[in-house]
Amino acid sequence: MTYLEMQQRRAEIAARTQTPASLEAAGTGLSAEQLGEVQNLQAEFDSLTQKMERQQAAEKMAAAAATQVTTAPVATPTKVPATPAAPTVKGAGVARMVSALVQAQGNYHVAADIADKNGYGADVAAALSTATPGAGGVLIPSNMSQEVIELLRPKAVIRKMGTRSVPLNNGNLTIPRLKGGASVGYIGTDGDAPTTEASFDDLKLSSKKMAARCRSVMICWPTLACVRVSIS
Repeated sequence: MTYLEMQQRRAEIAARTQTPASLEAAGTGLSAEQLGEVQNLQAEFDSLTQKMERQQAAEKMAAAAATQVTTAPVATPTKVPATPAAPTVKGAGVARMVSALVQAQGNYHVAADIADKNGYGADVAAALSTATPGAGGVLIPSNMSQEVIELLRPKAVIRKMGTRSVPLNNGNLTIPRLKGGASVGYIGTDGDAPTTEASFDDLKLSSKKMAARCRSVMICWPTLACVRVSIS
């Protein structure tokens, strides 16, 4: 029996002995059978008490003789610093495309395979595989044109003259401006100054496209073939 079960059994024995004890307290004598039962219950109660005491003593001795268990140290996870992404270089895609064309000696189908095998980027391989050869070379694909345009903007003659760029949301921009100033004139010595005020209105700007034809450019590498690239 467990310690808890022995406690429960002792409680049951104590409850059963209350009835004979109440009869004797009221002056009623107990029969021989009742006396025998009470003696058996008392003996069982004492036996359970001794077992419980021995079990408690054994638990105390086990606790006193217990030794501390040394646990293995938990390994601290190594923190790997995040590697920042390499900055995108403007014009790198066009440079890879031209390099693939030079290696393929102007054959854009072969150049697409070279770009794919050498890891020039999916955008470069896609641009070469969908490019259409024109008179004198291959046009810069639309997904590569922005790289070239951004590099050419500072070299434009108009921008070198200090032209200010203004963003046009949806191709339109409205700027408030002063249309006319206050009117000033001579009046007599005793005359009252006339009331005048400035006038304003809105200047509406809309985007317009400017284009011009240009020649194709021949790009050559030493000991390598030349390739002609047109920008339009």
